[in-house]
Amino acid sequence: DQNCVALDEECNRIDCAPAAREGYRAFLERMVTNLEGYLVKNTNWTFNNSHKCTDIMGEVETCYRKCDNITTVVKPQSETVIAGCCAPRATAESGKCEELKSRREAWLEYDSCYDSALSNWETVKADQEAQGLSRMGQMRSLLRIVCIIDSFGHNQKDKLQACMNKNYTQAEEVLTMKISAGYPESKLEIFTCNASEVPGSPEFDSLHYSHLPNGISACPAVTCEDACGLSDSSQHYKEVEVCVGLGAWQNKTIDTAEGWSRMGAAYHVGANITCDSYSFFNAGSGNCSYAACPENSFRNTEDIASSAANPTKGPGGCPCKMVMQRKTTTPLPVMTTIETKCFKQHGKAVYWDLGSAQSLGTVTADLKPGVARVEVYVTNNGPEDTLSTTGFCGDITDSTTADCSGKSGGRFLVLKGVTAGSCVMGDCEIEWCQVKVDNVELAQDPMDGTGTVYAGEVVVPETTR
Repeated sequence: DQNCVALDEECNRIDCAPAAREGYRAFLERMVTNLEGYLVKNTNWTFNNSHKCTDIMGEVETCYRKCDNITTVVKPQSETVIAGCCAPRATAESGKCEELKSRREAWLEYDSCYDSALSNWETVKADQEAQGLSRMGQMRSLLRIVCIIDSFGHNQKDKLQACMNKNYTQAEEVLTMKISAGYPESKLEIFTCNASEVPGSPEFDSLHYSHLPNGISACPAVTCEDACGLSDSSQHYKEVEVCVGLGAWQNKTIDTAEGWSRMGAAYHVGANITCDSYSFFNAGSGNCSYAACPENSFRNTEDIASSAANPTKGPGGCPCKMVMQRKTTTPLPVMTTIETKCFKQHGKAVYWDLGSAQSLGTVTADLKPGVARVEVYVTNNGPEDTLSTTGFCGDITDSTTADCSGKSGGRFLVLKGVTAGSCVMGDCEIEWCQVKVDNVELAQDPMDGTGTVYAGEVVVPETTR
């Protein structure tokens, strides 16, 4: 087109040769900038307006194609020609991988630290809240004693009876003794790599390189499998349900169905049950107490609820569950519920008459919530006699067993439960299940008046059934 001859002459003056040490990206940017500059310049010429140059874009394209046989010399011929093209990409992607690796390592350190701190917090919380319950019981006793002392004098009989009948559970002095630790802050979500931020993934390439021209050999791929924990199958995480205990029992209802209520010996699921004997299958009597599952947990529906046929069925060893992130290095044990004999203590201790002096070995039991420990004795002294410390074998706790192998033996096996709180002027339920002597479950019933036996349940690994 003769009308555009001036534009063609301008294009012919473009230098298409690469500059010294000029990378491919820099060359393209320089060429495009130059051509765009000429396009703007030529479209504004009055020459084009007077000579009706109608295809400016087409002429510039033609001009650009004239450089094609020259630009091929700066295109990477293979992946080994990194130089000024792939080096910046490799540097940026490697830096991104190091950032992801640093974030993952920081989260793993935090994860380990949080689990350790949480375990310590739970131990301290249980100890402090148990001390608070003990002090509440002591304060109730002190207030009653003060009331009795103040009753001396005129009309003492009526005043004394009033002191005995008075309920101090809601007294201000008693409530100030209660310790409620609350709940720790929740664990941060597990660190994961988003596909769009992982070099080497299609999502990452699409986000950062989709605008680049086609036909150029690919740069060497940088991957972040190690940084994101994808190459180590032992470090994978998954959501699992773990058992957690109930919170502290209290005298007021708790507005949640995730927990338990009790009235005397009767139980009912839900921490919001009306304190009425009809609510406890007509089996309850006396005051009520309530315990809820901790925050972010829920009642374990596999822990069978109480019923009209079994109104005294209380919370088992796994009353609540919580969803947590756990490493799957070692498979978690599959837990199951089994039926077993459970015992409730009446009086100072539970006695079993072995018929004659017997030598025993280890004694174990599954403690019910609220029982801190069970003292174990082998003695020749019966229920009417004083319990001698010479026959003391040791304590059963959630983590320890009692060993009677070093004792000379005795006719009576004695288990004495100790609560985590206080029994002063209040109700206590001292219970345990699955008593084993030398790893054999004790089938014999306790002596009358010292304890009762009932069918209960415990949670055990499925392999031990």
